[in-house]
Amino acid sequence: MSIKVISKLIRLKHWTKNIICFAGLIFGNHFLNIENWILSLKTFLNFSLISSSVYILNDIKDRKVDRLHPTKKTRPISARQISVSSALIICTFFFSFGLFTSYHLNT
Repeated sequence: MSIKVISKLIRLKHWTKNIICFAGLIFGNHFLNIENWILSLKTFLNFSLISSSVYILNDIKDRKVDRLHPTKKTRPISARQISVSSALIICTFFFSFGLFTSYHLNT
């Protein structure tokens, strides 16, 4: 299993949508506050990890239907580039780590 397959599995390119986590810095006029930057970065990473775990679960659930779709058939699980059990391990790790660190984000 290569880095390319894993990045496609977790939809790394979709993490750009999570830049919304930095909106508070700009619109709250906290752009120069380093503590808020760190908090926003942690929020971005946690949100990205958890959203990736949801993408993986969806791909596992839809794998049989996705194999028949012209573009979705190239996704790692549908294309059998990664096993369902390996994808579940990655999903569990991402979700658990994201949830755990989110809980401790702002004690």
